Amino acid sequence: MNYLWIFENELKKNDKVVIEDSFRSVHLQEILRAKASDQLKVVVLGKGLGTASIEDIKGSKIELQMNELKSGEERSIDLFVGLSRPQTMKKVLELASGFPVKRLFLHRTELGEKSYETSKVLEDDQLQKHLLLGLSQTGRFHDLPLVEICKYVPFSQIEDRKNKIIFHPGQSNSLKDFQFQDLALAIGSERGYTTKELELFKSNGFKECWLSNSIMRVETALTSALSGIDLLVF
Repeated sequence: MNYLWIFENELKKNDKVVIEDSFRSVHLQEILRAKASDQLKVVVLGKGLGTASIEDIKGSKIELQMNELKSGEERSIDLFVGLSRPQTMKKVLELASGFPVKRLFLHRTELGEKSYETSKVLEDDQLQKHLLLGLSQTGRFHDLPLVEICKYVPFSQIEDRKNKIIFHPGQSNSLKDFQFQDLALAIGSERGYTTKELELFKSNGFKECWLSNSIMRVETALTSALSGIDLLVF
């Protein structure tokens, strides 16, 4: 945890912060060995990134004094990911939160297991937990991606996106052949997209892109794609 996350309702008068949360408190005390008077990097959700000084930390209660706060970067990418096994989805959520993903659409695929749709990872509290863990590592953003669980790919929500990329092995196009403004990306589930699904994406304006000669895990492909775009653009 590089940045301690703070909810807006934990921000009090005179830039005081009061947190009552055993998870964050234990992390500060047992992992970071933080103590009173130490300065922390913080992200206040919906407000900004900054620093705060520890005034007191005991049990599950943390009291801070905010020192400064500035806006983070804006999120800009729409991302479609086929529903996969729970451990994979945890990594997808954390990765999306740590990169400039604005909206994350997790959707059913023809080859994906139906049980993935009812995974506990997709429950609101678990979704938020893994998004926050991703956000706490990055130091770039002060908000979370919006997440939507879909039975079908909601193409109507991205009709106005100018650049749409679907990652699939064996293509001649690589990331250097694309523009990244006004961007939507798609990565299949563990068993990939079927020919029928690929054709549906292509009929809705997506162009295929190669990432590697290797067959990659979903989270590895996502890391490669977002890191490559970050390198080329951001």
